[in-house]
Amino acid sequence: MSELESQRCLSYKREAYSELEKRKGRTQGGTKMKRMIDLPIWVIGLLGMTVAVWQTMAFLGARDPHSGVPDLMSGVSHLWWAVGAAIISVVCIVSYFVRHPRVEEEIHISR
Repeated sequence: MSELESQRCLSYKREAYSELEKRKGRTQGGTKMKRMIDLPIWVIGLLGMTVAVWQTMAFLGARDPHSGVPDLMSGVSHLWWAVGAAIISVVCIVSYFVRHPRVEEEIHISR
């Protein structure tokens, strides 16, 4: 291996290492912000799921206020609250998983 080839190889290694350090720095800076946003997303998602289950149970157990007979039509507002809360929780879950891809980028040192 000639002197020129070894210098070229070292140059590529330095560039690749500096590129890796730059990317690592960007990732670490963004990680704290992602974690700060993840907590409210999880809290809102879990709260939405809880409200959805609670309102679904209220809808299924709804009774007519005058006769006391089980009547699902008297609990339609509970159904709409359950649907709205379920949509909110699904949006939170999807936004969490979209923000955290499981694929890592590859760094190629060849040009």
